Amino acid sequence: MDAGTGVAWLACDQPSRAVPFLSSRVKAASTDYPRDRLHAVLDLTDTVHKCGDRDHAQELLDQAEWLIGTVSPQRLVHRYKALSSAVAA
Repeated sequence: MDAGTGVAWLACDQPSRAVPFLSSRVKAASTDYPRDRLHAVLDLTDTVHKCGDRDHAQELLDQAEWLIGTVSPQRLVHRYKALSSAVAA
């Protein structure tokens, strides 16, 4: 539910309103499912970056870094790298 609400706010170009919902999704994502957790963290990272909060985005990328080695989908690895570059710019 939180993820869907967050995505809806993003679709309405309201990233700041999406943050609380996507944050709840990250908190609920189990470390037993690293791919799902990584996906949730990257969604939140992208959103807080769109809000202009570079420091928070970097903190989230730091949290996600350990998950990268545990997932095989290259799409998530590429997304992580793209977000890392965007936040560093």
